[in-house]
Amino acid sequence: MELKNLYYYILPILLLVSVSVANGQDRFYRSGVKFFEHELYRDALKEFSKDKNAHKNRDLILKRMISLYETNELNAAKRDIASLLSFKKKEDELFLYLGKIYHAELNFEKAIEYYKEYLRRTNEKDKNRPFVISEIKRCATGLSLQYFDQKAFVENMGPEINSVYDEIDPIQSPNYLSKYYFSSNRPSAAGGLRNEKGIKDNVYGTHFLDMFSASLENGKWSPIQPLNSLLNTSRHERVLDFSSDGSVLFFLKGDSPTSATIYVDTFGVDHDNIYPPKFESPLIGEKGDVYLQFYNDSTIIFSSKRKGGYGGYDIYVCYKSNNYWSSPRNLGPAVNGPLDEVSPFLTKDGMTLFYSSNGVKSIGGFDVFKSTFSFEGGGWSVGENMNIGINSTLDDMYFRISADGQSAYFSSSRKNGMGKFDLYKAYLKQQELGQLAYSPTLPFIANDNVVKDIVKDKKIGLNDESSKAASNKNSAEKIKEYILEPLFFTKDENLLTISNLKTLENVVDIMKIYPDTKIEIESHSVPESQIAYELYFSIKRAEKIMDYLKVNGIDESRVLMRGLGSNYPLVSTEKGVQAGKLAEKLNRRLEIRIKNIDDLNLSISYNDPVVAEFLKDISGELYRTIQNGLTYKVFIAKVSQMYQNEILNHYQDAIIERDYGSKDYVYTIGIYKDYFDAQAVLKSLKEDNIEEAKIIPFIDGKRMNPSELMNYAQKFPDLVNYLQYNGQ
Repeated sequence: MELKNLYYYILPILLLVSVSVANGQDRFYRSGVKFFEHELYRDALKEFSKDKNAHKNRDLILKRMISLYETNELNAAKRDIASLLSFKKKEDELFLYLGKIYHAELNFEKAIEYYKEYLRRTNEKDKNRPFVISEIKRCATGLSLQYFDQKAFVENMGPEINSVYDEIDPIQSPNYLSKYYFSSNRPSAAGGLRNEKGIKDNVYGTHFLDMFSASLENGKWSPIQPLNSLLNTSRHERVLDFSSDGSVLFFLKGDSPTSATIYVDTFGVDHDNIYPPKFESPLIGEKGDVYLQFYNDSTIIFSSKRKGGYGGYDIYVCYKSNNYWSSPRNLGPAVNGPLDEVSPFLTKDGMTLFYSSNGVKSIGGFDVFKSTFSFEGGGWSVGENMNIGINSTLDDMYFRISADGQSAYFSSSRKNGMGKFDLYKAYLKQQELGQLAYSPTLPFIANDNVVKDIVKDKKIGLNDESSKAASNKNSAEKIKEYILEPLFFTKDENLLTISNLKTLENVVDIMKIYPDTKIEIESHSVPESQIAYELYFSIKRAEKIMDYLKVNGIDESRVLMRGLGSNYPLVSTEKGVQAGKLAEKLNRRLEIRIKNIDDLNLSISYNDPVVAEFLKDISGELYRTIQNGLTYKVFIAKVSQMYQNEILNHYQDAIIERDYGSKDYVYTIGIYKDYFDAQAVLKSLKEDNIEEAKIIPFIDGKRMNPSELMNYAQKFPDLVNYLQYNGQ
């Protein structure tokens, strides 16, 4: 009887202890989940490790596996996946992470296998499907690249520099080549732990980025030093670049590491001004213009998400002339693609560009690419992947060549690193000779394209009120900025390529926002057959573009089209094989010009091909310049079908035109500055029985009505000759 009473007395105590222990274990799980949800994976792992019942908790094991993957513990993550696969229910996510792990280990075939298994197990609406499909394509790129020689031997810069936190933005000092600057969110960063809004949070917060430096002397790193406390604050600060003489530091400061204000520091010894001046330029750090390189003190290469590009981030150049910054100029579709191109670095000769892209030609994440500029090749080459070694299947960014061209420094989140982003050094197998020869002007910049309406910069770093007011006023007036590329095509006649569609989308955008604008489409080609066919095919290509515009709501009464055939080529076809290849590429194009924009809040830049002087065709160069002011053309026919007359073969300057809203084709001969030159051609045409031939005056490329001509007679004296001979 006494034993029975004792049993009833002890049982509740045992149950209470059991529940208490279970609650204690559950506390570790719940605490780990909170850290996991804040992406604090190392803290989550610490809490999960305290849970003695972890092996029974499928959700804990899944979150632990993901945390292990995120902290670069791939083998441990595989063990957790094996454990989870022993459960009856198998989460689809396991196959996604198996794909990611094998992808990170460069086992592309295994990665594809598990990525495809994930696709088989999920439906079309699964949020991860686009990512997985892209990763399969990147694995295919990796398979094709793995048999090529690596371009460098790459090593982690070691625990003296790297930590379990992020290290990014490696920059070699311009003046002290053994000194390096970088950005990091390590615990020694100012400001303590903060949440995404910048508010102190000692539990779930993270450190913001600060700027640091270290020197490498005799193969050993000096202790890392933070930049002074007037530069490093409780906000994000990132090293961007230095001026060419090393006297000015450009850095980023703000509540976001990718959207903040660009400032300058001149390394003054007194630092009386606790507010460093902002950098006045066309770059807008607050809108993401934070990946940049100062090629020299008057030229900036940078990445931007601004409207008018080819995808997300595109690479642009802007330069200063006579204290004015130019409008940013897009480097074009050979470099830029539908996703992101960031972290540009241009060698000192201005001919080789390194950048990072997350397009499907990467083997995963952002890869480093290389593009070279060539006059013979028609501009920038299509980006070349720098291959495995320099590139991993994660993000490889901020790539910069050393001053001697023998090595490079970059940041990577590859899974064999110490933290998320580590700093690496690449010992190049071939010295980058372009880093040894400095060119003060860039070969791909045409200085006469400077648009003097962005910022007038009296002195770098100054931010006086008058300059600021002028800048604000300008910004208000120049609301919309667009860059229009030519529409290139090849023998397949596909005009609606991805890059061409991007330009056409911008044209539609402009014409819808500004209904008073009109456009002119000029269609060029290479020699194809008889000139009559070339002209007709040219205008038909322009009509295909007009059809696209009509489908997108643009009335044809706002579109003028010209077909020039192979007349007026941009590149000569008589300068050898290389010139012939360039002519094939650049002479097949359509150019679009927006008209009636003088009084609009609109800025348009035309990214026309740049051709070396010795490769230019004189007739094409003349066509680009002669139409300014007063010119004459000789009208020969107005028809609704192709005009076939032997007379077209006797002239190399015939043009076919379809006017705004018209269905007819107008054929003309020549562009003449002198009325009597046009009259001589008219006489010859009359003798060849072209009875309808007549002279038509144009001013700045616009056909003039007879009633308008008297208004221009004083400005253009030669117009008097036309008026006299035509009874006006």
